[in-house]
Amino acid sequence: MRELKITQWNADHMELYGWDHFKRHTKDSDICILQRVMTDEIWNLDFEFVHSAGQSYGDDVSVVIATNIPYENEKDIDLPSRELLKKTNDKHQGGKAISCVIEGIEFISALPCHEEKYDEFTLTRQDIWKDIKYIFDNFIHTEKCLMGADFHQEAYNDPTHESLIKTNGFTSHANDLITFTKKQEWGNRGPNSTRAFNLDRVLTKGDIRVFNLESFPQKVKRNGHILFNYNID
Repeated sequence: MRELKITQWNADHMELYGWDHFKRHTKDSDICILQRVMTDEIWNLDFEFVHSAGQSYGDDVSVVIATNIPYENEKDIDLPSRELLKKTNDKHQGGKAISCVIEGIEFISALPCHEEKYDEFTLTRQDIWKDIKYIFDNFIHTEKCLMGADFHQEAYNDPTHESLIKTNGFTSHANDLITFTKKQEWGNRGPNSTRAFNLDRVLTKGDIRVFNLESFPQKVKRNGHILFNYNID
């Protein structure tokens, strides 16, 4: 297997960092695994092949795999939370996952739901777990697989997530990489400080080496995910 450079990002609708930031850090990327890209802005992706699926509630937002390498066996799957989420106009929500096979590896871009209380229903951590389990149960049909996903929980924080990863034979690679910054609203650090931690997961199955992990945080005015790159071979 040849070396490939991967960009991964929950893009938060490009509201925090913007398309210029994305293009600056993807000049030599082979594959981009993205979530929360506005569907009507996908044309900004300067890649030859783009597999995407819109969530179809609120301002339409897509999960995306973009590459200059031909892909095959593309899939688009609704996660269990999506039926409930159709009742909302919440563009921040998930409930969607896609995959395709590139050079023998199944690449997955996934965005499970996150905890939220609505007038008609409430989504809990159990709903996140159901979405994640559904991904493991309904994808992964090759010996090698790489999943890029926002699990909405810090790595190591939820043992049920770690159990799903381990039980399904996956290895988690970005647990200590900063992929999210949160403005503090309480605690000893004060309201103007920022906390940085990991929410976005890089999971592999099979003989895949992940290295050169690097994220690109900048000072922002509110909570947000951070673009990061890594190599595989």
